[in-house]
Amino acid sequence: MFASLLERPLIKADAAAHYSTLLEMFNVELDNAKILYDLQIATKSKDGVPPISKNMPPVAGQLKWALELQERLQIPMKDLQAIDHPVVVSSEAKLIYAKYEEMIRLLKGYREKIYEEWISRVDRDCQFNLEQPLIQRDPQTKYISVNFNKELVAVLREVKYLNFQQQKEIPGSAGGLFSQNETFRKFVDNLDLIVGWYNKIKRTILNVELPLIKDELEEIDVGLQKAETNLFWSNEGVMEYIQEMRNILYDLETRIQKTKLNVENIEQLMQENAELFKADKMSGIWKNYVEYIDDRILDGYFKFIRKSLQFLLSNMSPDVHIAPLFEVHMELYKDDLRYRPSLEVGADQGFLEVVENLMNDIYDTATLIPRLAKGKLSYRTDLEDMGELLEMREEVITIVVNAMKQGEEYEDSFEKYAYLWMDDPHEFMQRFLTFGHALTTEELESHAEEYLPHVAPTLDQFQLQIDTYEKLYEDVSKFENTKVFNGWLQSDCRPFKQALLNIIKRWSLMFKQHLINHVTDSLQDLANFMKEVNAGLSKPVKEGDYDGLVGVMGHLMRVKERQVATDNMFEPLKQTIELLKLYGEEMPEEIHMQLHELPEQWNNTKKLSFQVKQNVAPLQANEVTVIRKKCQQFEIKQHSFREKFREEAPFTFVDPEPYKSLNKQQKMVTAMEKEMEALSKSAGLFEVSVPDYKQLKACHKEVRLLKELWDMTVLVNESINDWKTTKWKEINVEQMDLDCKKFAKDVRALDKEMRPWDAFVGLDNTVKNMITSLRAVSELQNPAIRDRHWKELMQATQ
Repeated sequence: MFASLLERPLIKADAAAHYSTLLEMFNVELDNAKILYDLQIATKSKDGVPPISKNMPPVAGQLKWALELQERLQIPMKDLQAIDHPVVVSSEAKLIYAKYEEMIRLLKGYREKIYEEWISRVDRDCQFNLEQPLIQRDPQTKYISVNFNKELVAVLREVKYLNFQQQKEIPGSAGGLFSQNETFRKFVDNLDLIVGWYNKIKRTILNVELPLIKDELEEIDVGLQKAETNLFWSNEGVMEYIQEMRNILYDLETRIQKTKLNVENIEQLMQENAELFKADKMSGIWKNYVEYIDDRILDGYFKFIRKSLQFLLSNMSPDVHIAPLFEVHMELYKDDLRYRPSLEVGADQGFLEVVENLMNDIYDTATLIPRLAKGKLSYRTDLEDMGELLEMREEVITIVVNAMKQGEEYEDSFEKYAYLWMDDPHEFMQRFLTFGHALTTEELESHAEEYLPHVAPTLDQFQLQIDTYEKLYEDVSKFENTKVFNGWLQSDCRPFKQALLNIIKRWSLMFKQHLINHVTDSLQDLANFMKEVNAGLSKPVKEGDYDGLVGVMGHLMRVKERQVATDNMFEPLKQTIELLKLYGEEMPEEIHMQLHELPEQWNNTKKLSFQVKQNVAPLQANEVTVIRKKCQQFEIKQHSFREKFREEAPFTFVDPEPYKSLNKQQKMVTAMEKEMEALSKSAGLFEVSVPDYKQLKACHKEVRLLKELWDMTVLVNESINDWKTTKWKEINVEQMDLDCKKFAKDVRALDKEMRPWDAFVGLDNTVKNMITSLRAVSELQNPAIRDRHWKELMQATQ
């Protein structure tokens, strides 16, 4: 604008001196801009959102701030560039221009970073929050609220202001969301109405009013459940649903408020009537009029309650062919078959209590209006005393109790299936595997487990058990899903039926799984056995390698012991697989491969064992000679041991330390038995017959008998020694005699092999002598005994 003026000589000469000042001022402006920028960055790092223009959203506000600061620098820079003077192209000017470019780059980078961060999360915010339900419910208060997320509101505000800034490349999700801004506004506005009406109803409804609208509220809760769970902001048909629920709640809220106004208006109407009649409220004439209106209200309540009770009676008639009035659920809960609510008379929160509460709620409507006639009790009190209503109420209770009895009888009809959920499947299977069949009730009650033989079940017995449960499953599947008692009380049997079917299926599966495991484990066990045996038999055995020879002979013995069972196992396993196939249980392909390959592998193992047995036959023959020689030497040793045992064991009654001697002999017998066991094991491996070693076995038996004999001897001696310390007057001869006779009986019950032993003879004589002595003591305790008799006794025993 002033460019032409600056070309005039006088003005140009005067302005030239100020160009440096302009550059310096611009430099200061750049420094101030950098300070503002650094402060903005620091604030953002510390608090998250730096200062922005009032009422602007965070992203658009930060972009606007950076753009304004950028424009604040660009305008003076543009003016400087328009000046034609050496100062503006000097080295100092170039440094300032570089600072400007750096500042512009920082501001552009700042704007790009802010925008990219927003873009990176906006798609996720839109997608996640649009897939949220329309309404959320507070689990504590049960109030509802609109679930339009703050993130969605923020996105809408950002897009609005970004459009004002003519921002390009707005993400499709955010743009699409903003295009529906008006739609979402309508959604939220209508939902706010729904939420407000619903919460107002929940807050203001009285306890006596709640039963009257309970069914409607439950239907509304069912309708709202859709908006709380699976109706999202992005779904189709949201507006239609909102309009439907808005109309329903508007209607209910309007009616409730009208009823509240009606109740409030009754007293106002009476006041208005008094004014219209110009009546004296204290006069008897006005009181009679109030009595008349009071009776009309009472009569209205009477008709309402009678009609309500008549409705119950009409719908509880067994002759009326209509849908059942009430429904209970039959279910299995913690191994107990029950109804919910319970049909047991007197049960807490049972069905009878539900019906009684329902009738109480009907009567509670009479508490909504205060009594007009002064000095009288509430309308409900008078209504409860009315005979006709009492009879109807008692008739309802009688009908309910009769239907409940039918329900309990129907429940009892399933008692025969109680074993399915009461018995322990694992204990049942254990008894089945032990005794070969399912024990009957009589066998269990008579403790037949103590004497029944242990027999493994056959495949036919497994099939019988599985068929039993499969037939039972089929029978239970035909149970009716519902049962109606007296034509009006319906039992939903599906929970119980499904639970029982699941239990039966588990019983059947238990037997199938056992067969599956049997096939799998048998084949795997054989495969592992052959792998181990083949590896052991493949090891070369050299002459003098005793451990190697013993190892090979052990494998040969295991093959021999298993041969008969393994030869006969494959066909039953095939039959088991075929049986499982009948019930839809297919074995894996690797099982079929094993069943096909293992018989041939088993034959190869038997051939290998036969070949190895021939190869080690010379070494075996040498070892057999050695073992037989050891057997002969042990035979001589055990005879010597027997003679020494007879000499040192406590067979005499006067042995001072019998238990010490017994312990010593027991240890020696145990050592000999271990030697004999090792010898027998070696002999078994090399198929050498071993003598019976009766002398050692006799020692083993006699050690046990001696222990039993000396235990008896110690018991008798300690009892007699205790009696000897008893004072004469305290001696109980009868009890001592009984104890001695019991000792004598126990001694006679000892093994007959003990009787020749001196220890036994001594014990027997001790008991017999004591019995004789007790007879003498009994005679001496006779009151007729005098001092002279004691003196004669002392002289005779000197």
